[in-house]
Amino acid sequence: MLLDSSHYMRRNPSPWDGKVIPGLSTLNEDVLNHLFDELQARKLLAPFSHTCREIRERCMPILFRSCTVRECLPFDEFPLPRSLWRYIKHLELVDGCYEYPLIVRAWRSGRMSHVPFPGDALTCHVYEGPALEDALHNMPGLRAVTLASSINTSHGFSLAGLRAILSVPQLEVLSVRGPALVPELLTGDVVCLDTIPALTSLQYCFAKRRPRSDAVYPSERQTIELILRQLHDTLQTLFLPVELMPFFELSTFHWPALRELRLRGEYDCLKAGCSPIISFLGNMPQLRILALELALPTDQGPTPIWPEDLLVDLPWPLLEELTVSFPVTDDAIYSNLPPTLRRLSLVCYPHYMRNLPMYTASGRWHSPLISASDVLSILRKCHLPLLTKLKLEYQEDWAEEQLLRHVGVAFPELVCLKIFRNRVWERGELPLDMIIESLSPLSRLRTFGFHPDLVDAPGSQSPSGKTLPTDDCAVHNFQETRLRPIANRIVDNWPSVEVLRFLSPKLPYHSWASYCVVRCRDRSPHVKPIPGAEEYIDLGPLFLKQAKRTGRPLDFDTNV
Repeated sequence: MLLDSSHYMRRNPSPWDGKVIPGLSTLNEDVLNHLFDELQARKLLAPFSHTCREIRERCMPILFRSCTVRECLPFDEFPLPRSLWRYIKHLELVDGCYEYPLIVRAWRSGRMSHVPFPGDALTCHVYEGPALEDALHNMPGLRAVTLASSINTSHGFSLAGLRAILSVPQLEVLSVRGPALVPELLTGDVVCLDTIPALTSLQYCFAKRRPRSDAVYPSERQTIELILRQLHDTLQTLFLPVELMPFFELSTFHWPALRELRLRGEYDCLKAGCSPIISFLGNMPQLRILALELALPTDQGPTPIWPEDLLVDLPWPLLEELTVSFPVTDDAIYSNLPPTLRRLSLVCYPHYMRNLPMYTASGRWHSPLISASDVLSILRKCHLPLLTKLKLEYQEDWAEEQLLRHVGVAFPELVCLKIFRNRVWERGELPLDMIIESLSPLSRLRTFGFHPDLVDAPGSQSPSGKTLPTDDCAVHNFQETRLRPIANRIVDNWPSVEVLRFLSPKLPYHSWASYCVVRCRDRSPHVKPIPGAEEYIDLGPLFLKQAKRTGRPLDFDTNV
C-alpha cells in the first residue's frame, strides 16, 4: 500500500505543530556570526544570503567586511557602491597599473595623458584624490588597509595616497605587500604626514623582484622613519624589511606595547656599524615574538645577536617565539632564553638547497650551513621546558645522533618538529633507523617535517654528473617510491605522529609533500597524501612571501 506525505505527517506529527517555528531573530548575535563565519569559510554564505531579504540583511556585514579594489586608471567615483561602505572593515587597494592590455590603451587614447607612462614611472597615481578620501572617511568600521601590487614590481604608492589612508582616525592596521611606499617625491614636495592614527600593526613586505639597485629609496626610508617615530608608543606588531629598519633611531625609542617584531631581508652588519642586534632591540619589554630572517651578504659571515662579552640583561622576559637565521655557538642569547619560550627556529635564510644553485649562489647572499655538532652545542645551553615547536637546519657530522637524542630528551613537550638535514657529499645513505630511535621519546609529537636530502632526489646530480629530471612525473615517482615508504616506516615506529611532511624538489620551488596517518584495527598504520596541502617554501629575498596553493596564510605549523 502506498502512503502519501499527508498520511505520514498524520502518523508522525512535527514537534513544531501549532507552534511558531523559530527564525534567525531568536539567535543571539554571537551564535549567528559563528554560523555565518562557518558558511563563509565554505564559500556558502553568498548563495545562502540570496534566500530572503532578512537573511540578506543579516549576511551583509560578513559578506562585505573585507573588500578588494583593483584599478589601473584614476577614478572620479570610488569603485565600490556607497551602500557597502558601512560594512567594510578591511580594504585592499591593488595597484593594477602594470596590467598592460588596459593601461596602454588608456594612455595612448589620452585618458591618462597627465600621468607618466607606467613603464617609466615609479609612483602609482591611481589611488589618490578626493574620491578616495571621501570613501575612506565614510567607512565608519574601517580598521585595516592593505596596499598590494597586481604583479611583483617596485611600482609604489604616492605620498598623497598615503596621506589619505593615514587620515582615517580609527585605522589600526596598515599592510603593504609588494609596492614601495613613496618611492619618489614630486618637485617641491617633502615627506610630511600631518596626522597618523594610532596604528597597532604595520606590516611591510618588499616586492619579490625589486631591483637590487633600487633596494631602498631615500624618500621611502624617510617615510618609514617618520611613521615609526610617531607610532612606537602604540605599535603591537611590526613587520619590516631589514633594509628599511632605522637601527640607530630604533634604539632611542621606547616600545611599551610591541609584542611581535619580524625583520626580513639582507642584513649588512657593516652598515649597522657592527653593533650587535640586541643593542638596537632593548626597549621592548612586552615582546613575545622575535623573528630575525636575515640573509647574509656574500662577503660576511654569521654574527651573534648577543656577544658573550656584552654584559646586559635579557630585554624580552616574556618571549614565546624566537627565529634566528645562521645561529652561532658563541651567542649568549641561548643561555639566557626565558623558560616561557614555546617556539624556536634555527634555520638558514634562505634555506640551503644544493640542487637550486640559481638561488643559493646568486652572488647577492650565501647560506653557510651550521654543523650538527654546533647545533647540539647551542641546544645544550637552552633550558626550555615548555618548548612545543622546533625547527633545525644543519649538515650531518659525527654529532648528529647525539643531537637528535638530546632533542628527544630535552624537549618532551614538542608537538611539531621540522628538520632540514643536509648530508655530506660523500655519504648517500639515510640513517632512518637511527633518526626514529633517537626521536622516539617525543611521545607528544603530532607533526614531523623532514628534509631527507636523498641522493636520488629530482634536481640532484647523479654519480655520472648528470642532473636528474625535475618534471612532474619524476617528482611524483620520487614521492611514491622514496618518500612514501620512508613515511610508512616512521609511523610504524612512532605512534603519536599524525602528520608527516617531506621536503620534495619541484623546480623552480621546493614544496612540502604532506601525508596523514591512517590507523586501522585490521592492518598496520600507513600514510596517504593530503590533497591540496602542497606548500611552497621560502627561498629567500627573491621569494619574500610564502603562500599555499589555497591562498591561505601559513602559520608556524606549516611554514618553514
